[in-house]
Amino acid sequence: MKKALVSITAIGFGLLSNGCFGSDDEEETSSSGTTSPSTATVTSSMTVAAAVTNNTASASTTGSTGTTMGSTTGGTGGTGGTGGTGGTGGTGGTGGTGGTGGTGGTGGTGGTGGDGGTGGTTTTPLSGKAADGYLVGATVCLDTNANMKCDEGEPTATTAAGGAFTLEIPSGVDASASPIVVQVGETTIDEDTGAAVGKPYVLSAPAGESDFISPLTTVVHGMLQQNPALTLDDAVTQVKLRIGASSDVSLFEDYVAAKQSSDDAANEYERLHRIAQVAASTLAANHEVIMQAATTQGVDADESGAALLALVTSQALDGLEVAAAAVDAAGEDFNVADIDVPTADVTDLAQQVEQAETLASTTKISIESLMTQGAYWLWSTTDEGEPEYEFGFVKNGAEANRIDESWSAYDLGGAVWVEGTDEDEETAYYLTANGWVESGDIDVNYTVNYQSDGSALFDLEDTDFALKFSAAELDVSGQSIKDYLGYESHVMVADSIAGDPVFSSGAKIYQVNFLVLNDSYVLPNWFDCEQPAVDGEGNCNVVWGALPSGPAHTFAELLYPAGAPPAGNWFSVGNGIEVRLVVGGGVHVTDRIDPENPTVTFTPGAWQYRTVHGEQLIMITMPEQFTSRLWDRGQQILAVRDGFVRRGTFMPAGTPETIGEINFNETAFEDIRVNSSIY
Repeated sequence: MKKALVSITAIGFGLLSNGCFGSDDEEETSSSGTTSPSTATVTSSMTVAAAVTNNTASASTTGSTGTTMGSTTGGTGGTGGTGGTGGTGGTGGTGGTGGTGGTGGTGGTGGTGGDGGTGGTTTTPLSGKAADGYLVGATVCLDTNANMKCDEGEPTATTAAGGAFTLEIPSGVDASASPIVVQVGETTIDEDTGAAVGKPYVLSAPAGESDFISPLTTVVHGMLQQNPALTLDDAVTQVKLRIGASSDVSLFEDYVAAKQSSDDAANEYERLHRIAQVAASTLAANHEVIMQAATTQGVDADESGAALLALVTSQALDGLEVAAAAVDAAGEDFNVADIDVPTADVTDLAQQVEQAETLASTTKISIESLMTQGAYWLWSTTDEGEPEYEFGFVKNGAEANRIDESWSAYDLGGAVWVEGTDEDEETAYYLTANGWVESGDIDVNYTVNYQSDGSALFDLEDTDFALKFSAAELDVSGQSIKDYLGYESHVMVADSIAGDPVFSSGAKIYQVNFLVLNDSYVLPNWFDCEQPAVDGEGNCNVVWGALPSGPAHTFAELLYPAGAPPAGNWFSVGNGIEVRLVVGGGVHVTDRIDPENPTVTFTPGAWQYRTVHGEQLIMITMPEQFTSRLWDRGQQILAVRDGFVRRGTFMPAGTPETIGEINFNETAFEDIRVNSSIY
């Protein structure tokens, strides 16, 4: 089955991700029991001193609080003006032939040479807070060189009670252009516990977001560092989706204070605080593991510090869904010490660092420019032990606001590539205000509108389905080809390449993102299964339920009685995942990832009805441990269409169909083709 224009998969940031420009990684299953396969404050006194020009000094009319250092040698002083009421003024430099000293205000010695020497640098205060719980004794800085540590010369402070800090930003420095970094030391006090944190870690916030720095702002910043094509709003949405946060809460809000309020959001901020506590534990644990591995594996922590921290943050991001699930499951019994946090696999750390540095060095590219020159995608997998390979090329079409896509699949038996056609494409039903509308998720059905920020909007005609497309590019000339084929859907391609060839001059890769713009409800159609798991038209997307005679026509036929054993018909929603729905909202999930040892999980309250555009749907919430194995990214749904219950997906606005996937320009693709035994 051809990989369509976009895939319904999601990948976290971190290392280079698997995928292709357009993909459909679904392995669909119907069921009557068989599957049919189809992822310290810096203080700078704001002092105005007397100006010394050759032999004439004119005093400032206003002083300022603080101590100023005088010029070491004054010129021949003129008659000093009356000093303003300042702090204790600095002793004026030793005057030359000094003129009459001005009246020195409350401050400095009007002196033999006029008021005060050289004036101090003007600064502007920038205040904020740092927290897991409020952190006391952490080092905070404006990271002007973006190396994720506080260097000499950068505005720096130490957090006080309540996590408060104030940075003094020198004139001429744009504080909104640099991130905030918080170096949490072993002895830093977490006011949640009143004790030292014990293990060091680093927090940060994206440029321009200095009010509140936390583990949640850190993962947002990390996502932006590793995927420069994303906007701040894009990254925030990705994090919110992972933890199930509502649109009413802000990840940059002081959740410690907000949870004390009496408004409706207080409970949500309490939940954010708990998730942040788990994320902080993940950051601390992985900071220790990764930095120790850097020492033992010879990775220079000074030179590659930012990349190492990117790997630490990646672990925290990847663990957000687990953290949120653990917080919700614990309820009022939540104790962060009871939650196990995942630690990084540090095998081949140097390679991981190199890949992290690669991602951070990509540069955002205009989608209009990208589509003018075109991009290639690759895909490979196995189906019942048989390898499958595909590739495609996408670029602007001859018609304005359209794109063209060509693609080919490898015929294993004939050892030849066969060009695909639109007739080979499968369709899906999209829920609109006018009901279910059928459309093929292929290039010719999309209109393209290029945006001023370099992104593009892809609208699927006659539906409410639309995507935001953004990308970044990197020149990989002279780099190892296999270094950019280490992803799930590229691994088999890499295996087909002998030796370690490199990309030729002019080769480029593209890191691409497709994000769903609107809440979308989709029911896929597919027709490559065997009887009897099909409807009268041969559509495999049917669902079997409590009735043993065939696919369910209504929700009532689908549901098992309360207390029913986990036996009978089932339908699949992912790799080795069988589902039965029980009256009252319960779900039997049979895990057959190990066919010899199936495991049954019963989750009460895991499905519910929802009415959208007049259509009744069943929304299924799967246990978190199955998320990575679901065929479609998003929440599983059921709907009745054309007389049968069918499975589909709900994708909230912002859901990634692809994020951080790698495509290739013509030069890079040709390098792969020439060196592969398949292409």
